[in-house]
Amino acid sequence: LAWRVVDELHILNVAVASHRRRQGVGASLLRVVLDEARASGAARCLLEVRRGNTSALALYASLGFSPFNERRAYYPDGEDAIELDLRLS
Repeated sequence: LAWRVVDELHILNVAVASHRRRQGVGASLLRVVLDEARASGAARCLLEVRRGNTSALALYASLGFSPFNERRAYYPDGEDAIELDLRLS
């Protein structure tokens, strides 16, 4: 799930069934979304992820995302969020 705001794509949620994880499904899905965003003229993609979600952080890093901000105690349970971005153009 994502939304487009002017020239930025904001990824809101990425979900892969537990029995399909670690098989490249998430990376494939994100590559398609990022390719479509580029083709439509988006210049940047943004998302946020829980600090403790190391699998997601590794996936996003493998696709070229970089951290640019931290939101302390962002989630209801007090966990921090890491904001990531990727330049598309």
